[in-house]
Amino acid sequence: MRQRRRVHRLLYLLLLPCLVAIGVLLLWPLGQVVVMSFHRLDNVRQLRGDRDWPWVGLDNYAQILSDPFFWTVLRNTVLFAVANVARPVSGILVVLSTIW
Repeated sequence: MRQRRRVHRLLYLLLLPCLVAIGVLLLWPLGQVVVMSFHRLDNVRQLRGDRDWPWVGLDNYAQILSDPFFWTVLRNTVLFAVANVARPVSGILVVLSTIW
């Protein structure tokens, strides 16, 4: 029993660098984007590296959800994604139907 526990501890220790890398490379930028989405940003402030961004809360989200162009782009994106997933799946189904 002790041997098994020691092996499990070693396996978790070996996984730790990968989990830290995932946290740093994926979760940290995702958190930064979420925080930035609640501020008003413009290109000049970003290029200067100025971190004094005005807080707007959910106004950015209200603005984009009320824009009809957003809904057109979202519809096109969903159709594109569905078409590009359905095409290979239908090809695989055709190949499988000829095998059986």
